[in-house]
Parts: sequence; C-alpha cells; structure tokens
Amino acid sequence: YVDAKGKRYPVPATLLISALAPVPDIRKAVTMDFKTPGNALYLVGWTSDELGASLFEAWSGVPEGRVPLVELRSAKDALAALSEAMKKGLVLSAHNLAEGGLAVAAAEMAFSGEVGAHIDLYEVARTKDVLDEATALFSESPSRFLLEIEPDKEKAFLKLLKGVPMARIGQTIANPVLRVVGFDGSPVMEAGLHDLKAAWQDALPALLAGKAARR
Repeated sequence: YVDAKGKRYPVPATLLISALAPVPDIRKAVTMDFKTPGNALYLVGWTSDELGASLFEAWSGVPEGRVPLVELRSAKDALAALSEAMKKGLVLSAHNLAEGGLAVAAAEMAFSGEVGAHIDLYEVARTKDVLDEATALFSESPSRFLLEIEPDKEKAFLKLLKGVPMARIGQTIANPVLRVVGFDGSPVMEAGLHDLKAAWQDALPALLAGKAARR
C-alpha cells in the first residue's frame, strides 16, 4: 500500500477462503444475463444501510458508516430455497449483489443479455434505516440475489420461497436501458446498456492506471 505521500506499507496477511460446489446437471446451471423482455425481477434478501467500505464510499470519499454483516439464519434459508428453485427450472437468470449493490448487479445482468430493465426502489425489501434511493441502490448488504422469473412460473417460485425475505422490484423490458424510479415513483436514473457496459469495461484500466500513477 502507498499513501498520498508516497510512503510504502506492507499489506497485512489476508485470509482467503475458496469454495466450490458440484453441478450434477450442467443444463440446470443458471447464468447472470437477462434472457427476454417481459419477465419479473425479484430481489431476494433484506437491504440495510450498509455502505461502509463499499464502492459507493470509495467513489464519494465520505465515510458511509456500517460495513455489511451477514444474517446467518435468513441467508441459509434463502440459499437453500433458491437452490431448489433453480433445480426446478424456475429461475431464468440470477446474480448476487456484491460490489456496487443492486445498481451494479442490475447493470451487469442487463448489458450481458442486451435486455433492458425497469426497477422500482419503493418495492425493495429494506430495513427502516434505508432512507434514500442511493442507499437502496448501492448498499452492499450480503446474501442478496437479483432474479429473473418468467410470468408463468411466478406462482410456483413464490410458493417455494415462502418465508424468505424478497420482493418483486421490476421487470425486464425491450428498450435497451436500465431505468430506475425512486421511493415516490419519480425517475432516479436511466442509462443505455451500451454506456453502462463501456463504463464497466473502462473501470479496471482506470483503476490500474491510477495505482501505477501513485507508485
């Protein structure tokens, strides 16, 4: 690590845990790219005000408070139910919410499949500390997944995930944009998939260039 004055610090030893899972039938593997317009979008898991050490915090340069914490009980139940839904072919596409939260996950799914999406932040299952759209969009609360579900499979999907915290937050659309409306229904953002993909692809070279410049 190199600070603003050019002084070097050794990086502390870091625990790295890798996990592998067998996939008995590759035909049932679920990819992250949106498949077709007109499908429902479900967000599994609670969204809390957990922006500490997030990409949003790095971008804003302002300390954003609590770091993400896993709720072990709800996470276990959600993962088990989601795994069963995938085995039964009820999920068209899925993406975990990690760096960048809902905003980045939705963008990656949209431009990967070249299918747009409309998202309503009011519908996001969130705790009482989520008071603004930025937190709902960029919180990095763990154990959350964005799913694409065909309309004729929604009933079976909801039955299987009964008791799991989740909400229907939007749908895929033919227009190649990611459109987000806020808690009051007013537009928060709308960006073309081409622009989102270009920004995503430019992020790593920019990051590496910045690190090289600091050295």
